[in-house]
Amino acid sequence: MLRFLIVVLCLLAVLAVTYPVLIGAVLERPLEVLLSEMFGMRVEIDRLRADPVSGEVKAGRIVFQNQPGFSPGPHFDTALEGRIRFWDLTRKKVILDRVVLTHAYYFIHRIHTPEGPDNNASMWIRHIRKWKQDRDTDPGTPTKWTVSIDSLLIRDGAFVCEETRPDGLGLRLFFRQLEGEWKNFFWRSRDPGGLPETIRLKGLFGEINPAPFTIDGQTNFAASEINFDLRGIVPDGDITEYTQLWEGLPLKIGGGRYSLDVRAVCRRERLKAENVVVLKDLKVNPELSLGGTLWGLPLVAGAAFLQKEKMIRLTVPVEGDLDNPKFRVVGAFKTAFQDSLRGYMQRGMNLLTAAPAEIVKRTQEFAQQAPAEIVGGVEKLSSLLTGGAAQVKGKIKGE
Repeated sequence: MLRFLIVVLCLLAVLAVTYPVLIGAVLERPLEVLLSEMFGMRVEIDRLRADPVSGEVKAGRIVFQNQPGFSPGPHFDTALEGRIRFWDLTRKKVILDRVVLTHAYYFIHRIHTPEGPDNNASMWIRHIRKWKQDRDTDPGTPTKWTVSIDSLLIRDGAFVCEETRPDGLGLRLFFRQLEGEWKNFFWRSRDPGGLPETIRLKGLFGEINPAPFTIDGQTNFAASEINFDLRGIVPDGDITEYTQLWEGLPLKIGGGRYSLDVRAVCRRERLKAENVVVLKDLKVNPELSLGGTLWGLPLVAGAAFLQKEKMIRLTVPVEGDLDNPKFRVVGAFKTAFQDSLRGYMQRGMNLLTAAPAEIVKRTQEFAQQAPAEIVGGVEKLSSLLTGGAAQVKGKIKGE
């Protein structure tokens, strides 16, 4: 009898260890097929484990491969672990108390086609909408399935956004060592105009000389229209990391630092972002082969002016509709950046050339005043040469 009990206990122990593996192995292939059909992408799942009792779910790797026409490789690649309430699936509810994405990699690739620009993320969004419409018996009735995630943690993640252009002048934004949390996700959102989700993220921004950054705020990505209110800060970065901002200008950037403060608000896919860029200790060389002027100013003098300025503060507003396929946030930012830089240079150089003439004119006016007003005139002249000069400098600095 004792031997029988030992055998039974051993079998139960083996079953307790192996049944999540067995259940995962059974679910792995059907999930790959279902997700591939939903997203229109080849999905691969490796080492899936599922425990219906505890709700623990693990996957050694989940990969969504890019669609044909885009860069070969994964669109999304991560290891996953979490806890799901299995029994709520019978009520068409997917409830995840916790999800942890480790070494998550997300890649957005924007390309230009004869039909216009497109990207791999927009493509799967269109595909999943069509997939849902094809299966809805009544398109006017909202889906009965709901998905909620109390907490989604990101550990050592990476996000890459790349644009491939016909002229070969592409753009690549690289975020890595991402750590953060996204809370209170609920699909579909009960309040499309609200901001029930919160997000906090930190990491490094840049590929060659990365700079630390933080993002925090409220979002609603689970609604039919995107809404968010986010603040992003890059306190100190290398300006040579993003020389694309100077694209088209007859200037070569050899060095310098920058900081970036972003407040981005999106309501029903209408984006309005107030950005402040501070440039420090620029090293600028004129490319005379591209012309002798810059925005109507002498190119050599303009380059010297920028290099002389220890700090340049620029306001860079960006506004547009995210649902417009022709609207590019990065392109709009570059245009606004160059417009702001042009205004700063024109104001600064005009003040520099106008200030000496203004001082001479005001001095002549003081000399012509009656003797009784000489004292006041001297005070005014002193103010002009001290405080006045400081005001001119302040205007040049954009203060």
